[in-house]
Amino acid sequence: MTHNRKIGSFLGIFALAAFVPACTERPQDIEAALEQYELVLRHAKEGNHAEVVKWLRKGATLGSAEAQFELGTYFAKEGNHVEAFKWLSDAAKQGHAEAQFALAVCYMFELGVERNDDEVGKWLAKAAEQGHAKAQYRLGMCYEKWEDTTEALKWYRRAAKQNNEEATDALKRLESRPLDSP
Repeated sequence: MTHNRKIGSFLGIFALAAFVPACTERPQDIEAALEQYELVLRHAKEGNHAEVVKWLRKGATLGSAEAQFELGTYFAKEGNHVEAFKWLSDAAKQGHAEAQFALAVCYMFELGVERNDDEVGKWLAKAAEQGHAKAQYRLGMCYEKWEDTTEALKWYRRAAKQNNEEATDALKRLESRPLDSP
């Protein structure tokens, strides 16, 4: 998939969420949001990344967690991890599960921020509690590393129920261990 198509895909997902919540109940505000949505989609289809980022930033600045997440993701793909961290952090603080997981990854791999294991655990747990399968798997890995088999199994099971293959493999491996082995 080309970079243009990726931008077009995520815009289709976020666009209304980015602009409509910033509107009041007035019909003209909703109409304006829909016009912005159409404008962003047009720019994405034309490959005009600067305009797409401008409109993503506008939605993110208005407080849309989805726009903040998409903008953070865009900057991460472009290699600007400091800017990515800023926007992902804003979205994560609003309860956006995918952003919470991405923020944990930032802390884990020092992407735009210093490594902080407490923050890794905090954001993994928040995303996992919301049902984010990758976060559940990673949290299971953490508990397994800390030798808390009961919690590790709990999180692996939750992720495996969502067809996370890594969690399914980890679950099989952990359940096949003799009871007295670490």
